[in-house]
Amino acid sequence: MKKIFLVFDQLPHKKDGGLIATYVRFIQTFSDKYEISIVSIFNNGGNDIEELNSTPIINFSEYNIDNRFFKAVSYLKKGRFKDCLHAIFSAITFFLFIPVARKKSVDLLSDAIIIASSPAAAIFISKQIRYILEVHTKFEYFWGSNLIGRLQSALIPKPALAIFRNKADAKKAAKKFPSGYIYNGFDNSTIPHQTEIQLRNRRPFSALYVGGLVEHKNPMMLLECAQLIKKEIPSFTLDIYGTGNLERKLEKEIAERGLQNTVKLRGFTEDKSVYSNYELFWFTSKLDGFGLVLIESMANATPVITTDWGDGVFEVIKNGETGFIVESEKDFINRSIELFKDPEKRILFGQNAQLDFEERFTMKKNEEQWIRILDSFTN
Repeated sequence: MKKIFLVFDQLPHKKDGGLIATYVRFIQTFSDKYEISIVSIFNNGGNDIEELNSTPIINFSEYNIDNRFFKAVSYLKKGRFKDCLHAIFSAITFFLFIPVARKKSVDLLSDAIIIASSPAAAIFISKQIRYILEVHTKFEYFWGSNLIGRLQSALIPKPALAIFRNKADAKKAAKKFPSGYIYNGFDNSTIPHQTEIQLRNRRPFSALYVGGLVEHKNPMMLLECAQLIKKEIPSFTLDIYGTGNLERKLEKEIAERGLQNTVKLRGFTEDKSVYSNYELFWFTSKLDGFGLVLIESMANATPVITTDWGDGVFEVIKNGETGFIVESEKDFINRSIELFKDPEKRILFGQNAQLDFEERFTMKKNEEQWIRILDSFTN
């Protein structure tokens, strides 16, 4: 049986959401055809993902780094001196370990299909190894003006194939190396098909957000929009599902804005049918490659209001049919109010979204794309 090694700079935890969920589904889909192992360059402190208990995990280093070491200055400004020192030590360890890991990769990863989960993971792969690079955020983050992204992309060996989450990013990358794209898939087998009656009986004037509470997801915008919509629709409510370093800031801001009865922080959820309780799904990201939560919402027939986070958003959301892609906070608010006050349009958008999901984003579609790539890579 052919081997596949999935390489991470540091294996994510369950609460990290979309990224690790993508690879859990990959392993579940292909474990009967390939012998799959995970390589975590640095120890993550212990696997907490039950679905990976039977998957071999190889750590190149037992050191548990802070892979957000670029936040050292931020930690210092906040007086978090212990975190600052850990971040600095992590940065030194990260870069000094590159030649060690590259040598280990030659010894351990030969004669297999190697899939690097990100450029940060690919840094540790030897130039002698033919590998597939996956990029889960938009092209410009790594090959644009972002300093951290450009540093990572400059250090990676040239991939045999780079896989992006959308066609637009793959096209841009084709000038640098062989590239392709695979849309994320979602297993909707446990999601009940939503009828028109169910769509009409959702909690009135309700929205939800699902995702990380981190800077690039821009969750603070949720509160500004919620406060302004409440002036127009007093019974409006917003539930926020997720965790991250901005959680405490959000709690404080909710209290300061007097939104305790309007906005609730619900924590991390694994319930993929939660979208079906709400009339709208809000997505405020500044930077993404696909947005797995978008298709989870579509599978539940919940229309999406999303920011324009990159070219890929127009491949996922059909603007004016399955949701709205907006350019400004004002437009975000106005489009939300439009769908709240027009139930017929909102129901039509939800039905369109569910149908579009079934045509383009099921796990079967995702599996078909991967099969073509893996077959071509082994032949």
